[in-house]
Amino acid sequence: MDFVRPIALTYNLVLGPEVSIEALIAFVQEVICDTEGFEAETWELFAESDLDDSAIHQGSLPQNLAEERSPEVLEKGFAVDGKQGGAYLRKIEHRADDPDYGETHGHRFGWQLTYSVDLFDASEAGCRTAITLMSEVIVQAGHRLGALWGELLRESSGSLGPTPPHADPEVLVQIVQTDEIARAYPDPETYWAQWDEVNYVGQGRAIVSRGLGITDETAFKEMVAERGIALCQTARPGLSKFLQGPLSAEEKAMLQTQESYLDQVGLDPDTHILEFAAYVPEDSYMTARDYKTLLTFTSPRTKKTEGIESVRIAFPDEAMARREFPLLSTLEVDIIYMSDAGVWAPLTS
Repeated sequence: MDFVRPIALTYNLVLGPEVSIEALIAFVQEVICDTEGFEAETWELFAESDLDDSAIHQGSLPQNLAEERSPEVLEKGFAVDGKQGGAYLRKIEHRADDPDYGETHGHRFGWQLTYSVDLFDASEAGCRTAITLMSEVIVQAGHRLGALWGELLRESSGSLGPTPPHADPEVLVQIVQTDEIARAYPDPETYWAQWDEVNYVGQGRAIVSRGLGITDETAFKEMVAERGIALCQTARPGLSKFLQGPLSAEEKAMLQTQESYLDQVGLDPDTHILEFAAYVPEDSYMTARDYKTLLTFTSPRTKKTEGIESVRIAFPDEAMARREFPLLSTLEVDIIYMSDAGVWAPLTS
């Protein structure tokens, strides 16, 4: 199968008000602008852009920028664009009535730093280098700036699996708050176990990473889908979601190689219930292929076309049904199991 590259790599950081604008400028200059391949071309200060649309300067951020401009001007934010991407900094405020103001993690205000690198024409080696360099940047932000939160994302289309709390499918590296993990997962160890590396950086924060050695986008999605399903089954009910876009040809082909634990029993002509029988080994979960099947048959378009009133899944025992319930409950499906009394019983909670 041909190599499939991500469209871009993007990281977002949220930093607290105790981080000075001078420290942020120095971080962008030393860690981002000096990154291999960035090659800064232009920069601008948002305060000056508001006054003059031509206030775009050539080259990289000046080394003495913090001395040449007032803090009031610098705190409005700035942007720097390079050959393959760009970075921008803006001040964010806590406003419960307006989510556009950003999440400041308990502070009245903070900083948001975003950095993106395009990979449209990158070779496999180029993708590997970019992943390595950008993962190092976000780790440095966690240690050097004490970032409150951060994530490094692989940008692409489609998604093979679900979205568990604090583990979006696109995430390579993430800075998380340990108390938030404890609130989302009854046993937090089930969350930490699904990452390749976990580094605690103090003040209730940890840096987690996965798949840094995987360059191919389809292979990364397969790994993330499997881990995502496992995470959803251990998260508190109601926190996971299943959003799926169109799949690429490579992703569709990959799904066909996965195990399926669903057998379609058929559509009842009287009740219009489409029933599946499921048997999932104790050490496994239903796969991304299974969920793709269920998403297809529960979509309004398919239900209308096929005359489906509802979709039902039958398990041979209660234990198996309960193991799959946390993620299945996010879909519009009914779940039944064979009870000890030898009759079918519904599982609703």
